[in-house]
Amino acid sequence: MLENPTDPNHLSNTELDALLHKEKKQSRRYRRMALITILAVLFLIWVGSMVRALDAGMGCPDWPTCFGQMVPPTSVSELPADYKEIYANRGYAEVDFDPFKTWVEYLNRLTGTTIGFLIFLTLLFAWPYRKKDKIVWKLSIAAFLLVGFNGWLGAVVVSSNLHPAIITTHMLMSLFLVGVLVLALTSSQRHLITIDSETITQIKPLLYIAIFITLIQVVLGTQVREQVDQIAALSTQYYQREGWIDQLGSIINIHITNAILVLGTNLFLALKTLKACQKPRVKLIAYGLMASVIITFMIGLILYKFNLPHLLQPMHLLMASITFSFQIFVLSSLYYSNKPSPYIVAQ
Repeated sequence: MLENPTDPNHLSNTELDALLHKEKKQSRRYRRMALITILAVLFLIWVGSMVRALDAGMGCPDWPTCFGQMVPPTSVSELPADYKEIYANRGYAEVDFDPFKTWVEYLNRLTGTTIGFLIFLTLLFAWPYRKKDKIVWKLSIAAFLLVGFNGWLGAVVVSSNLHPAIITTHMLMSLFLVGVLVLALTSSQRHLITIDSETITQIKPLLYIAIFITLIQVVLGTQVREQVDQIAALSTQYYQREGWIDQLGSIINIHITNAILVLGTNLFLALKTLKACQKPRVKLIAYGLMASVIITFMIGLILYKFNLPHLLQPMHLLMASITFSFQIFVLSSLYYSNKPSPYIVAQ
């Protein structure tokens, strides 16, 4: 049992069945909550990127309130007559009230708050693991602390008047949070993962290369995104982007070249995994990796060919984040496979 490290060899069949049932219930509950939280964080990455794509970063120029209210206003009549002067004194002279942008940013904040509750429930459901599977417990604590840190960083984003480097750090911390949650989830189901050592030997070096190249691509993507933001700040037509690609310089060519490497490496990794391992769970992850990297590449190609359509940028980031998540799933599956399991069900 997760909650009680009693030796199952000293239990009667009835007691063992009861413990086994409780262990399965606790494990299933934790895995379900961890997966929901991972999906919620990925959704937050998309919503946060939508805020930038719609130029809604200053939709709420203060934090944690929005124009001084807990629930955002829906019209300028609900604001003080001198609201522009108030926010000009705070360094936000360019702020104009736009109900659409305000509620887009507010949705971002609501999603972040929801994740705070979800991560708390994930930590709560990890409590039974604290004695018998400390890896799950420690990773759940780390995820909880990361959410708190990233929430604070979200406030810094607003107070910095949308400083590009802080926005990028905020996004990368969300991606790191996904990685920690994936590791915790995989550890909690290690008794369901068995991969032969030959397969691990074949896949692991290629996986390390794929993750390394993908992380480089993420960093390059953030640099492209920051340059797009700088061009947008100087443009009077935010949604008319003809010629913006030409202004990005060499970074966009490096980004495209590395995108081809990311596509080829991850497809080769997925195909190698499918060929070497017949386990349904691992095969499902390999198919997911293959699909996500292809979609990411295709969206990137559309962005390049059609003048950076603003609504496709968030989808590009989301699919890249999903690709990274599948990579961590594969990595953690290889790591935990064939390791001693603390679960009765595996004995």
